Parts: sequence; structure tokens; C-alpha cells
Amino acid sequence: MGAHKLVLATALAAQLGADLQLATAYADSAHDMALLEAVGSPVAVRPDRTLLRAARANAWDVIETDARGAMPRDNAERGYM
Repeated sequence: MGAHKLVLATALAAQLGADLQLATAYADSAHDMALLEAVGSPVAVRPDRTLLRAARANAWDVIETDARGAMPRDNAERGYM
């Protein structure tokens, strides 16, 4: 589904006359990299390792929370160490 999200977002933006460079996209998986790369404000949310590396390399925002909205206790698990 990841690559298809970009197709859908592009079609919707065209229909609305919107610019994807002015849009924000949120994703948790590297499968959604194409969509994140297409928008002006990509945000990785509880990203998998591959997406976390890409987010760091591209200086994208990263949101790291658990289901309650709290930061994880073990940041080493998420690659912060």
C-alpha cells in the first residue's frame, strides 16, 4: 500500500488544487517513504528502523510515543543510543 499512498495523495492534491510541498504526511513504515519524500513536512511516527534512519538523514520530524502518548523508556530499543 505504501507506494499507492503517493498516487492517492497526488490525485487528491490535483483534484483540490493543492501543493504537496505545502502538505504534511505522517507515516510509521519505510513503505511510505515515497509519500514522505513528496511532501513539504514529512513526519515519522513511531518509525520502523529503516524509516528512523531515513528521517534522521533527511532531518524530518520524528514522533516517538507509546499507545498512551508517552515517550518509550528504552530509547536504545528505538535506535537513540
